[in-house]
Amino acid sequence: MALGAVTEVDHTVFGTKIVRFGTGLLTSGGNYAADGEPITAATFGLSQLHFLFLSAAGTAALAVVLIWDKANSKILAYTSAGDGDPLDEATANDDFSTYTYNWVAVGV
Repeated sequence: MALGAVTEVDHTVFGTKIVRFGTGLLTSGGNYAADGEPITAATFGLSQLHFLFLSAAGTAALAVVLIWDKANSKILAYTSAGDGDPLDEATANDDFSTYTYNWVAVGV
């Protein structure tokens, strides 16, 4: 699946960087891609993405930690699978279609 809707709610300039703020859906359908959801700088209205901060928006019952994998240009989702490990990467069958998150993207 692809990353769902990404909506900018505000932006500002900080030195030479553009800082954009918004919300998004983790997946546009019911199945998370097990190796992460691909993104680009353009996903967030930028030509270069230097930092990406992600946090839960609190609309899903499932606790999810989101991590930006800069090297592979993906957003990874981690959950507690109840197996004693603190976090495991989500599997391809996990449904995040209603999981919203807040984001702050910094770049140019």
